[in-house]
Amino acid sequence: MAELITIGEPLVLFASNEEGVSLEQATSFTKYLAGAEVNVAVGVTRLNHKVDYVSAVGNDPFGKFIKQAIEDRNIDTAHLYIDNNYPTGCMFKSKTSTGDPTTFYLRRGSAAAHMSEDILDSIELKGLKWAHITGILPGILENSKVINKLVDKLKKANVSISFDPNLRPAIWSNEESMISKITDLAKEARLVMPGIKEGKILTGEKEPGEIAEKFFDQSSITEIVVIKLGPSGAMVFNRGQDKGIMVSGFKVNNVVDTVGAGDGFAVGLLSGILEGKPIEEAVKRGNAIGAMAVMSPGDNDGYPDPIMLEHFYEEAKEQ
Repeated sequence: MAELITIGEPLVLFASNEEGVSLEQATSFTKYLAGAEVNVAVGVTRLNHKVDYVSAVGNDPFGKFIKQAIEDRNIDTAHLYIDNNYPTGCMFKSKTSTGDPTTFYLRRGSAAAHMSEDILDSIELKGLKWAHITGILPGILENSKVINKLVDKLKKANVSISFDPNLRPAIWSNEESMISKITDLAKEARLVMPGIKEGKILTGEKEPGEIAEKFFDQSSITEIVVIKLGPSGAMVFNRGQDKGIMVSGFKVNNVVDTVGAGDGFAVGLLSGILEGKPIEEAVKRGNAIGAMAVMSPGDNDGYPDPIMLEHFYEEAKEQ
C-alpha cells in the first residue's frame, strides 16, 4: 500500500557531456529520467517507501524509455498512462563547472499537459498519508479541472498535501497568472516548501519569517512552512510558534550539477515525515539529500538508499 502519491510530468533529459559548451554547440549528450515529481518518487522509493506516481507519456520511444526507467526504479506504472495523440516531454541541460546549468524544454503540448480529470478516477487513496504536488503541474496542464478534482479527492480522503512551488516562469503566460494559481494551490497544502527567492516572489516579503507568516495567514490548512536557503540550509516555521528554526546545510566540495537539489530536499523531508521523525530531523535529511544530489550529473541519480545516506552523515561529521 502506497504512503505517498505524486502527480506531474516525467521528462527525458538530455544532459550535455561537454563542459563549458553551450547547448547550441554541444553534440554529445547522455539520456536520463527527469521531472520534479518523478524525481521525488524515485528518491522516496529508494528510501524504502511505496509511492504511487500518476502521469502520462506519449506512445513514442521517449515514453517507452520513461516507463522502463520508472519500472527499473521499483515504482509501479499502473497510473502512467500512454497517450497516442501527444508526445513525451523532453529537456536539455548544459554542463557547467560553476553555477546553474542552462536548461531548455520541449514540453508544450505534451501528453502530460493533456491529462484529463478522468485520469484520477482509478486512483486508490486508502491508506495514503501524503500527496506531493509542485507548481509545475498547474503551469503545464491544459485542463485546470485536473487540479481541482485532485485537491477535492485528496481532501475527502484526508490526505495531507505537501507543496513545492517550483517556479518555472517559462511555462506560464505571465508572472501574475503564475503567482495567482500557485498561491491558490499553496493554500490547500499542509506543508509548503518554497525556496527563499520563490517565497519573495509569491508573497512580496523578503525575510523568511515574514514569508512564512504570509503563507500561514492566507490558509488555515497550512501548518508547516520550510524555506530553503540553498547550501546554507533551511528554516522551519510551525504555525503558532514565534520563531523559525534554522537547520544548517552540508558542505559539498564537488558540485557536478545543481538541478535536482530541490527535489532531493523534498525527498529527504517527506521520507523523514513518513517515518515519523521530528520536523527538524526531516529537514536535516532534506539538506543532506539535496547536497548529495548536486554531486551527480542526472536529476535523481545522486539520491541515496538508507546505507548511502548513513555513510554521508558519517562523512559529514568528519568534516
